[in-house]
Amino acid sequence: MKSKVKSVLTRFFLINYICVVAFLAFFFPVVQDGNFLETIFSYFALFSQSIVYVLPAVLLSFLFLSPFFIIDKLSNCLKLFSFFVPVLFSSLTFVLLYADSFIYDLYGFHVNSFVWNLLKTPGGIESLGGTTSTFFSVFLRGSILLAYEIILYVVLWWLLGRDSRQRIRFSLRVVVLFIVFVTAGDRLIYGVSQIQAYTPVLQSAQHFPFYTPLTFRKLAKKMGFEVKKTAGVEVKSQSGLLEYPRSSLIVDSSVQPLNVLFITVESLRADMLSPEIMPHTDAFSRDSFRFLQHFSGGNATRMGIFSLFYGLPGPYWFKFIDQQKSPVLLDVLQDKGYEFGVFASQKLTYPEFDKTVFSTVPAARLQQNVKGRGYRRDEQTVAQLIRFLTDNADGDQPFFAYAFLESPHAPYTFSENNILKSDYLKDLNYLKMRLDKDLPLIKNRYINSCYHVDTLLGAVFEKLASLGLLTNTLVMITGDHGEEFLDTGRWGHNNAFTDAQTHVPMVLYLPDREPQEFSYLTSHVDIPATIMPILGVTNPPSDYSTGINMFGPDRREYVLVSDWSRVGYVDDEFKANFPMKAGSHLFDDAVTTRLDEPYPDSGFFYRSRQNRILAVMDELSRFSKATQ
Repeated sequence: MKSKVKSVLTRFFLINYICVVAFLAFFFPVVQDGNFLETIFSYFALFSQSIVYVLPAVLLSFLFLSPFFIIDKLSNCLKLFSFFVPVLFSSLTFVLLYADSFIYDLYGFHVNSFVWNLLKTPGGIESLGGTTSTFFSVFLRGSILLAYEIILYVVLWWLLGRDSRQRIRFSLRVVVLFIVFVTAGDRLIYGVSQIQAYTPVLQSAQHFPFYTPLTFRKLAKKMGFEVKKTAGVEVKSQSGLLEYPRSSLIVDSSVQPLNVLFITVESLRADMLSPEIMPHTDAFSRDSFRFLQHFSGGNATRMGIFSLFYGLPGPYWFKFIDQQKSPVLLDVLQDKGYEFGVFASQKLTYPEFDKTVFSTVPAARLQQNVKGRGYRRDEQTVAQLIRFLTDNADGDQPFFAYAFLESPHAPYTFSENNILKSDYLKDLNYLKMRLDKDLPLIKNRYINSCYHVDTLLGAVFEKLASLGLLTNTLVMITGDHGEEFLDTGRWGHNNAFTDAQTHVPMVLYLPDREPQEFSYLTSHVDIPATIMPILGVTNPPSDYSTGINMFGPDRREYVLVSDWSRVGYVDDEFKANFPMKAGSHLFDDAVTTRLDEPYPDSGFFYRSRQNRILAVMDELSRFSKATQ
């Protein structure tokens, strides 16, 4: 019995290894159409990484089954457990690989700490916006993978007998020698490529999930070899405590307080603010200040909203959530006695705004609508906002109101009464859709969702006017980030710093001010620096923000955007990615033109922008105080 179990397990995992190789070759662009070295590396990495993915299931299975092989009294249970254990662990291996391939295909990155944070945080999975049919499809595919493993094991058990031990030993030697050969070749080529800064090989490695390179830069230096550097800059996280604000804020109490209303629309890219798609908001913007080259602070909700309220680049997020420090913008409003009303069509626990932006706002003031489809939640949110405006229109105290609307987040929901594009994809099932075929229909869903939100905003604008609040209320309307529809070959957000994912509308209404349009670069981090002086704060913006007053004489040379692990630089000519930690270099389109087109000479960018890169480093460390 024991010999037969070993024989079956060996063949079972060997076949799974071959299947993983086929899986990688099919789902990931691991074999590049490049030069000889790049192609050889891709093949070596394909076979060596496959064993990395199979190895955990092998080790866990034999570790779990080892007592049954050693203790004779347990041998009767060996047959049963030798079936369930390897089938379970191997199924999980394929489920994880399939999940990674799905994320990589949609968003351009592998399962990482961001995805893990999404899975373990309350409200994170819901933020993906999957439909019921999507979750059913996930369950179905998982069941198919499990069924495959069961059938494979049963067939092998039926076919194999005790007389195959010698053939197994021979085949294992061949397999082990092959794996050692390709693994050594993979690591050697990568190590030499890193020393020579040969980016085609380094870039190819990024396509593999969980690729862990072997480097020997220090050894090469000791042996006298020249170690080249890749063109780029690494932004290191600053240690120490927050120093925010850098100086105590001074507020002129004689300044007449204005009501403040912030409205943020999920995934609202800049070109949606048009007379056709968002007529009510467009009309309102004609009586406001409209900033045409405005960028969010990130390509996802977390960094976008963080930069909007704190006036700081996204990498500071991690310090603020650790210390649960609120933004000084809201601190000033609370000190001035503002009434607060926060209304969101999503959970405020993911991203963790309950521990950052609104950490000092009483829980009773945080209204979260989390049941039902996105457009239904938005209807509830707007109804609550209008009720708040009505209740506080004639109050003795000024108010701060914030509304976050969800409809334009995938799967892009809207009321059947608010359809602008009749030809749209009826069921956005992530696992069944085909981007090459369905993308125009998917984008029409998105347009309809923006049109639906605009209808709701029209009711807000009407209520502001009827209550007379437009004479004493500052109103800001923007997006937390954009949304891409293969504008540059990507879909969604949170995977690149393209204009489609980061360029958002910015409408700022101020009473008794003549409307105007501005075409210079502005950023979410500029909002506190622009609004705080209006509230009576006399400190220079550098005391509490890296932003500048958008109405002041200074103009931006660049803006920063960020995601979970990178900082993006944007100016009038170029864009560039800066990794924030060692080993996280992403070589795909590290430097592009301002219009997101490939740029062949990244070295020129770094040579011509040295002073600005130093300024970026200063922005990312200015509010960190080193520990002793």
